[in-house]
Amino acid sequence: MLTSCPRQAAAVRPQRKRDAVACIRGHTTEKTRSMLELLKDLWGFMRERKKFWLAPIILVLLLLGALMVLAQGSAVAPFIYTLF
Repeated sequence: MLTSCPRQAAAVRPQRKRDAVACIRGHTTEKTRSMLELLKDLWGFMRERKKFWLAPIILVLLLLGALMVLAQGSAVAPFIYTLF
């Protein structure tokens, strides 16, 4: 049986818009699951090895990354360079 999702079979294109949306939603769900699995593994590592000092470092890196992505095209962008 042929699938309607290009992720699963590259040669097959979705026939209807609904199939394409379902495929995109499935891909997004898959990405979200893999991200949650990564976070669970990271937390498990930090808890088992008592590396809780990594949590603030990871949090600051994530916040700086988010700041840079969100302010990329805005008027705040020149002020970000003063942080570095």
